[in-house]
Amino acid sequence: MAFRFSPFGNELLEEFVEQAIFNEKLGQRDAVDILWVGFSSNDWVGHLYGPDSHEVMDMVIRTDSVLEKLFDFIDKKIGLNQCTIVLTSDHGI
Repeated sequence: MAFRFSPFGNELLEEFVEQAIFNEKLGQRDAVDILWVGFSSNDWVGHLYGPDSHEVMDMVIRTDSVLEKLFDFIDKKIGLNQCTIVLTSDHGI
């Protein structure tokens, strides 16, 4: 339970997503693949510590690194030029 209230939840999820892309061979067939990923640890940390906390600031910086790692993996495995990436959020935290 405490894992989701930390940046490590996003890091673990990113590793899982890499394995899903690899094992499901996403982007390697004659079909459109859709992958939805929800980095919910950001929300949990925001609700626990508040939107102006150092924990949330740290979470944002670490999420940026996690997304960079994921996008690098996708670029090497599939090619970012073959993907559409949409980032959204449900609210400010």
